[in-house]
Amino acid sequence: MAVATLGLACIGSDGLVVESDRGTIGVGSSPTLDLVGSWRHTVIVQTDGGDVQSSETAWTFEDDLDCVRVVTLRSVSFGGVLDILPRTCTYTASTASVTIVFTDDPTSVTFDARVVRDTLYLDDFAFERIR
Repeated sequence: MAVATLGLACIGSDGLVVESDRGTIGVGSSPTLDLVGSWRHTVIVQTDGGDVQSSETAWTFEDDLDCVRVVTLRSVSFGGVLDILPRTCTYTASTASVTIVFTDDPTSVTFDARVVRDTLYLDDFAFERIR
């Protein structure tokens, strides 16, 4: 049985806001992506020397707008971690982008971003939610 939900919609300085018994949904300048949590993207390559390596990029976004990016390079062939590169950052998000400022470099980088179920897309690179 389908249940229709009625809501109240209004247009204000923050865009269109719809309030219903299922929560508040906004379209405009105030809503943001649901980035809080950890996300992982892994690539596996074979080097010219024949080693199979994985490069894992993990992002953790906190609700206080702090973030961490960790890149881990592993040798699949030899079974070891080759390098771990952590970087702390802060972020701001809108409905379709996220801007990162790394604490060791004040230059910002902005990604087109969207979340579809448990997948975060940053410039079309897919990151799976890990927690």
